[in-house]
Amino acid sequence: MKYLLLFAFITAFHFVYSQTTENIVTLTTSGTGKTIEEAQNNALRSAIEQAFGAFISSKTEILNDQVVSDQITSVSSGNIQSFEIRSQEKLSDQLYGITIYSVVSVDKLISFVQSKGVSVEIKGGLFAANVKQQMLNEKAEVEALLQLIGNIHEPLQNSFNYVIKSLDPISTDDNSLNWTIPIEVNALTNENFVSCSKYLFNSLKALSLSTDEVSQYKTMNKTVFPISITFENTSYTFNYRKIQSIYILQSLADNFNLFYDEQFVITWGDSAKGYFGNKFPNDNKKQQFKVFERSNSSINARTNDPKSYYYCVINLPPINTVTKSFIGGHHCSLQELEKLSGFSVASRGVVSKFGFGGFICYESEGYRVGIEMNSQNPQIVDSVYIDGAGYLGGLKKGDILKSINGVNIDASSKFSELVQKSQSADKTSTFKVQRGEELITFQILPIKKKSYLVMLPFTYGWSNFEQAVSICEALRFGGFNDWKLPTYAQMNYMNQQIFNRGYGNFIDGDRRYGAASEFYWCQKGSSHTCLEINRSKDWHSNPDYLDNIERREMNFNTETSTGFFLPIRVVDVILD
Repeated sequence: MKYLLLFAFITAFHFVYSQTTENIVTLTTSGTGKTIEEAQNNALRSAIEQAFGAFISSKTEILNDQVVSDQITSVSSGNIQSFEIRSQEKLSDQLYGITIYSVVSVDKLISFVQSKGVSVEIKGGLFAANVKQQMLNEKAEVEALLQLIGNIHEPLQNSFNYVIKSLDPISTDDNSLNWTIPIEVNALTNENFVSCSKYLFNSLKALSLSTDEVSQYKTMNKTVFPISITFENTSYTFNYRKIQSIYILQSLADNFNLFYDEQFVITWGDSAKGYFGNKFPNDNKKQQFKVFERSNSSINARTNDPKSYYYCVINLPPINTVTKSFIGGHHCSLQELEKLSGFSVASRGVVSKFGFGGFICYESEGYRVGIEMNSQNPQIVDSVYIDGAGYLGGLKKGDILKSINGVNIDASSKFSELVQKSQSADKTSTFKVQRGEELITFQILPIKKKSYLVMLPFTYGWSNFEQAVSICEALRFGGFNDWKLPTYAQMNYMNQQIFNRGYGNFIDGDRRYGAASEFYWCQKGSSHTCLEINRSKDWHSNPDYLDNIERREMNFNTETSTGFFLPIRVVDVILD
């Protein structure tokens, strides 16, 4: 199967009309790839696609045409008049990131597409008002930052080295039968962190509003959202257009504080057991990355804090900086102590992936038959997808499934598991079906698929249920518009995954403020429910805090109750 890895962001649109030349658009885009050339081509492809989508109208989804999609990015075609590289970094051993400023000819782009037999034109009135220009930039900015943190999410998990030291054992009883060995682990930034920092800084700089744009926004009584970032021992202020951009950057800062430098495991001897970093108590005095509240009033009220002006403060330390110290102890018996020769620490590598618009919380492989079953009687086929595996195999609406590969169908049957029982290499399966008075046997080849549960990198807060549903339905993030509220089961699973791994954004009240109880909206069929999380006040300082967290399903009044919610996507990818 072929995958196209394309991470891109767009920072600003400028539309210029020249009486002697043509209509042109300038864009700053970014791409990643296994080589510099691939990263550059992806950035140029993004420039063309963004220009096409923003400035040209067509009744045809031209970019879905593979021929045009492949040819449209050709620099020699004249669509891209010129470009210059603004930033170029090797993010990891197999990933390069590049930021490019390009000049795209809208007129030549129109001519190019028309040569393919498609009728297109410049969208009427798009550039008539400056406010429309700003709206395009605002939307692009949020998409850009979402992709930006996705670009560096996996490389940052390999951006720290760990050093361990242990002290002399301490007896914990009068008979010297039980002992504790004090252990300290220091997390230090390495070369990968430096590369990610450069890429992050240059990208944030390219995305920031200029001084003139900040003045223009303030003149128009529009809010500007400043952050502070320290890079190479110098502090900078960058300004952004949307509060959603701040949410995304806060999520990044929280991952710096709670995730990226905690990805280590401590082992000893031949034991298969170990301590993971996020289960090991840590010294938060070395916190490098700060996050403030999300409201203007809260931030401005911090008059005693010189940085209260900022929504987010990020410090990107140089190489070999200790970002966090983890201090704890290993408890063992005298017999275990006699066999113990020492401890070792190693990075866990990549434990969390980013894709399809957000953090991937779950992935699994299965098989798709392409049928829907009756909700009252799970044996009856309610519908058959045209050209699906079931349709091609001969299944029809109203068929009663009796067995798959010799296993009888009941309410708990899972097609993927039953298909997996097929002995054939391609999983061609035997379906026995009752159709009227006749018992028929079909040989069906299901389609192999991979399913992903994806969540946005940040939460929304303090909305009632109807607002949460409405916001999810209107979301357009990462190029996707199918975001929705999770079910209770999905939310509970994500909550456990995030607490176990330490990433993501169940943090508005959870880990940042240590609230005793809060809840997140979930879907339950056509009705609503929520996941309520209860914990003790000192949960965050307890290495066994997971044991002290209670999760339960609750129902709240949809009109008066408010809570957090975390949009998700469920993605199915067909495998060859």
